[in-house]
Amino acid sequence: MDHSDLNNQALTPWYKQFWPWFIMALPASVVVAGIYTVVLAFQHQDSLVNDNYYKVGKAINQSLEQRDAAKKLNIIAQVNFDLSAQTVNVAISRSSDDSSEIILTDLSLTLSHPVDSKQDSIISLSNNAPNSFIGALSKPSGRWYLKLAGNSEQLTSGWSIDGEIDLNIRHQIELQP
Repeated sequence: MDHSDLNNQALTPWYKQFWPWFIMALPASVVVAGIYTVVLAFQHQDSLVNDNYYKVGKAINQSLEQRDAAKKLNIIAQVNFDLSAQTVNVAISRSSDDSSEIILTDLSLTLSHPVDSKQDSIISLSNNAPNSFIGALSKPSGRWYLKLAGNSEQLTSGWSIDGEIDLNIRHQIELQP
């Protein structure tokens, strides 16, 4: 290496050199990746987090009261999902030790997806026979949390029964309080 090569290299401006651009590219790529991560985080927020904890706590107490009411009424529900006809049939009965008549009104079935709250739905059930109800069903598949809720003339507040079903495995479930 002679003296003329060093002089030519020293006369080249910095922005034509490789190493300054390489050194600046490393932190710049980290900044771009950080901005991309923030954009992704805001576009795909977690739907499982609830900010209103007080309201959720009050709803839990109400849910417990409704379950106790279902126990007092001795309600048993047979829920059948007919995926080909896209309907759900619910047959309500009472436990064998209770033979008194029960009059049910405003029955609804809530299907809650375990992960994606956007798929949750509430199905209003209409009475098609004594203690038999039917409702329209969109095409669900997979695992679901069920909540059958209604009112009764015997109670001032409502009642509810919870359960869980995987529609890929079975299409019928018995719900008991």
